[in-house]
Amino acid sequence: MANVRKRRNQYYPKRSRDFSAFARKFLLFLIPIMTVLVMAIMVSTILFNPEHQIKSKLSALASSYYENYFYTNLESSDQFSGNAEKALQKYETNGLPPVTLRQLILANKASDSSDAAYLTRYCDDEATVVQFYPESPYTRISYRVAYAYSCNF
Repeated sequence: MANVRKRRNQYYPKRSRDFSAFARKFLLFLIPIMTVLVMAIMVSTILFNPEHQIKSKLSALASSYYENYFYTNLESSDQFSGNAEKALQKYETNGLPPVTLRQLILANKASDSSDAAYLTRYCDDEATVVQFYPESPYTRISYRVAYAYSCNF
């Protein structure tokens, strides 16, 4: 039996697990650096992604338009004063007429802001469209938005 074991070891020698001191130090130095580098690339991709920034800025602009401009003007109009439900109910399924990026910027008086400049740099202000769909109970914040982007992401 001992003879068999000896022959087996001749054909399958044990691997040496002994690294040199330099190789160990190099690996201990390289692995954390690579981990930090990969994490930095991932974070920069998420934070500085123009598509993500455009979508968030356009979403903020659209909600400001509907809540502060459109709904306020609807409430103050003589025709529908106090009865916004009657005015918005017929637009629940098909939505309100589309609003272009240019109209959003002008209505929010944001034409001089950095957000407007950023959006118009990447998006076509006439082809980028937002459409609002009022939802019951037809309050200032009960709506959904559909976006049609024409941007260079």
